[in-house]
Amino acid sequence: MNFGFCQDSEDSLFILKGEVVDQETATPIQNARVEVVGTDSSKVVLETNENGLFQATLKRITSYRVSVTKPSYFRSKWKEVNIDETESNVF
Repeated sequence: MNFGFCQDSEDSLFILKGEVVDQETATPIQNARVEVVGTDSSKVVLETNENGLFQATLKRITSYRVSVTKPSYFRSKWKEVNIDETESNVF
């Protein structure tokens, strides 16, 4: 998984953009389930598009755990994402 962040607006919301690919072939994985869980009890569940891409809006000053699942693939390990930035940043 690759992640990128950019600031959305003056409301201090951030956009988490990611790409899910097969680790061995680097082929994008369509319809993978992406789960983003925040320390503020927020939860976003979405699917990747035909290019393996996904996007979620997140709040700053919150930590998130991101997990990806897809039948016939091993479940990804949780990746922790901390948003304590006030400006755009790519992680």
